[in-house]
Amino acid sequence: MVITKADIGGAQKHVLQMFQNMRRSYRFLLVSGAPDFLTNAAAELGIEVCIAPRLRRAIRPLTDLRACFQLVELMRKHQPDLVHAHSFKAGVLARLAATYCRIPTVFTAHGWSFTPGAPLFQRIFGLAVESVLCRTGCLVVTISRHDYMLARRWHVGPGKRRYLVLNAADQPASSGNLARNPVRLLTIGRATAVKNQQLLIDTMQALPKEIVLTIVGGGPLLEKLRANVKARHLESRVLLPGEVEDIAPYFEQSGIFVLCSNFEGLPLSILEAMAVGLPVISTDVGGVNEAVEEGQNGFLVPRGDSVALADRLVALINNPARREAMGIASKSLHSQRFTVNRFIDEMQQVYHKALGSDG
Repeated sequence: MVITKADIGGAQKHVLQMFQNMRRSYRFLLVSGAPDFLTNAAAELGIEVCIAPRLRRAIRPLTDLRACFQLVELMRKHQPDLVHAHSFKAGVLARLAATYCRIPTVFTAHGWSFTPGAPLFQRIFGLAVESVLCRTGCLVVTISRHDYMLARRWHVGPGKRRYLVLNAADQPASSGNLARNPVRLLTIGRATAVKNQQLLIDTMQALPKEIVLTIVGGGPLLEKLRANVKARHLESRVLLPGEVEDIAPYFEQSGIFVLCSNFEGLPLSILEAMAVGLPVISTDVGGVNEAVEEGQNGFLVPRGDSVALADRLVALINNPARREAMGIASKSLHSQRFTVNRFIDEMQQVYHKALGSDG
């Protein structure tokens, strides 16, 4: 199992779900660029971990070439039956190394690099790379129907090797606090331009003064967000605790989940919010509309539209009965479509195909 970064994120939690539920059927080796949340959690489960320091997210051709050679060495040493890579950089290097070593591969795209909303150069470069690599014989897994259709539209990989396995979230014991007055807002995600938490901070000035927002997540823009909050004198209304491993208490305190991403696959944070029974307001990007049904369990707003975002937030803030109804709908939709048991069953079927067995 190859993934570039091991910090807290949707792809890392996705991999951890597989370890937790499949380790009795498969013997895993986790390869990542640096120790962090995922490597620590995997080690606690008894899974072997290997750190490949040259495996980094930034594109540096010489370092990337060395990382690819290191992956080849690891594959020759451990002789895996299957290599499963996650996200763009690890997907590129692991597939090249596995192809060289003639090992079957599975690649999970946690949102394509060429998705609408991504920077133009990234889209062109990403599509060119994936168009080549997805012809190596690897099986391609997408975690949203949006990404599956995007791959089909751009002929990324043969249809018989494309699989749709929707993302999933665990069903927690706790629930959100929809009855709390004033209601609290919650967003979860790395502090990056992609997640666009700044839009939500801007929107806070259009909301009632008693409303409090918590932004959970570390990342390169965290200090900039904190500085912006301070400059606007919003320290009492916008809380930024940084990276958090146990997010349950934040869900339990909150009544509305918000996401303002510029582009996405099918965000795990939204599925987690649905599992605890929260209504969701999100930008209508990627596969979000596969989880958030407009007017049923939440609202969808255009990318970057702070006016529409504020309007929808005020509508739910002022209507506790609708919050409760949407929260019930969220839980119901989660249990129908986004359970971990369903996800694990479908991933095992993909593994059976990749390994040439019929299960």
